[in-house]
Amino acid sequence: MRTHSGKKPYICKICQRTFSQSSNLNSQKVIHSGTKPHHCDYCDFETAHKRSLNGHLETYHSDHKEKSDVCCDYFYSKKSLQTHKCKKI
Repeated sequence: MRTHSGKKPYICKICQRTFSQSSNLNSQKVIHSGTKPHHCDYCDFETAHKRSLNGHLETYHSDHKEKSDVCCDYFYSKKSLQTHKCKKI
């Protein structure tokens, strides 16, 4: 609800940027820290955000996707395929 109301009570102490959700503030903190916890399994690419890694994988490593027999989702590594828990509709 806060996202749609326009309220942004979470403030970054470094850049003063405001956020409607604490998770977005936490993502901002990662940017300021300089850490890049998401690593590509196929090259040296590193990023602060999971969505950036997903875009990188789609752009540069789409030939490495593996299809699950359980559902129609695709995965970029055997590990992610093994840990995936398909949600039945």
